[in-house]
Amino acid sequence: MPDKQLNVWIPEELRDYVARRAEKERRGMNSIIAELIQQDMAQHNDKVVGQNSLIALREIVSAEIRQAHAQLRHDLRDDRQHEAEPFFEFLRKQTDRLAGLIIMRAFRNSNKVNLSEPKEAKSTFFKRIEKWLFFWSLLTLSQHPFL
Repeated sequence: MPDKQLNVWIPEELRDYVARRAEKERRGMNSIIAELIQQDMAQHNDKVVGQNSLIALREIVSAEIRQAHAQLRHDLRDDRQHEAEPFFEFLRKQTDRLAGLIIMRAFRNSNKVNLSEPKEAKSTFFKRIEKWLFFWSLLTLSQHPFL
């Protein structure tokens, strides 16, 4: 690449520094000035590249964190569901037991109802049975509120 002339005014102490360095290294002032400018260009380009790579790196890290967070939420949901299964099994067994006791009591009480009794007594008894059966159906069909 052909050399071009650069006429600039610089402070005297900077010019003296370049002259001392040229004398010490036994090189021309032009080569020292060119080297200093090349170093500055390289440093400036590294900063720009570093800033661009920092942005890309930040995006990569945030994407990884989001993915890890989603995986942890999924694992937590699976763990909670796995831990809740024994509770639901226990709840089902107790609900079935309670429903059986309610129905057994309803049949025992139905034997005590005299069919020759007035219609009001029979309807009161059957209303109680309907309430028990309704309660039983709510227990067996309900889901756990936390899942």
